[in-house]
Amino acid sequence: MYIAPSVRETAVNSGGNPRWSWTASLLLYAIFAAVVFIVQGSQPQLGPDHITYFQLADSIIDARPDGDYWRESNSVRFFGVLLAYLHTWTGSHVLSTKIVLAVTTVLYLLSAELLFGLFTSARWQTVLFVILSGFAVSFGFSS
Repeated sequence: MYIAPSVRETAVNSGGNPRWSWTASLLLYAIFAAVVFIVQGSQPQLGPDHITYFQLADSIIDARPDGDYWRESNSVRFFGVLLAYLHTWTGSHVLSTKIVLAVTTVLYLLSAELLFGLFTSARWQTVLFVILSGFAVSFGFSS
């Protein structure tokens, strides 16, 4: 009977130094997110939901000329508020969305490593499954 190792056991048994393994993971996942950011280019494929969020961000910017966009935040409008704040910095909804995707990709990959590490016996297997799942997050399931 296979008993999945704990996260700490997986980290210690994969190289002896748990800090290095998480640092290496963070670096690998940041590189993955950077490659996705570059591959998508300046005109990535957009869906109707992206356009809706851009319009929401524009309406939030128009409704709050003083820049206190956080007042518009709730569970439905949070992403629009985030895009409104980023738009003041980037000047582009597309670039703002790509930045959000890059950050959430890294966070997703780190959390996926924690989860997948419970079901694999070697760290290289965990990282392989994490990177493969990252393609679905970054490019959609069609990838």
